[in-house]
Amino acid sequence: MIDISALKRWDITNVRTFDFMFNKCTSLTDLSPLSEWDMSGNRSIASMFCGCSSLKDLKPLQNWNISGCDTLNYLFSKCSSLSDLTPLKDWDLSNARNFLYMFSECNNLVDISPLKNWDVSNGQYFRCMFSKCSNLTTVSGIINWNLSNAKQINAMFEKCEKMKDIDKLIDKFGNDIVSSNVGFLW
Repeated sequence: MIDISALKRWDITNVRTFDFMFNKCTSLTDLSPLSEWDMSGNRSIASMFCGCSSLKDLKPLQNWNISGCDTLNYLFSKCSSLSDLTPLKDWDLSNARNFLYMFSECNNLVDISPLKNWDVSNGQYFRCMFSKCSNLTTVSGIINWNLSNAKQINAMFEKCEKMKDIDKLIDKFGNDIVSSNVGFLW
């Protein structure tokens, strides 16, 4: 799937879940038709762009109102061309609870500091959120995240071998944040 321009006119006002909508659309590169979508009623965007390996530009999503969203599991998982998360920096995630595998296997991610101001204080499930992001070098941007309600942080940064400051997170949250003690990994 390459051209999604016809979706620009969709009325999604009453849509609550967008799960798997563009899952494995490996040729998808242009999200601009989605820039004016009213996402205020959505509750789940799980796996919405999972496996969109050609996706690089998230600017069209920067003004999405996802403040009512609960589930972002696998949202950008395996988006291997994705390198800049800056357009997501102002997302209101204060009601979100599920972040499992959200950016896992995003091999071009180097810096996640644009996410530093995310309010993830209601988050409960962060397992493998950044796992296998093989070029990720620093967690300094998210060291102050409030994970006090987290139930699962296992392997949040598993196999992120280029991390220079992972010790800061290990000191704060324990070794589980890098271990694969989760029962299964895909």
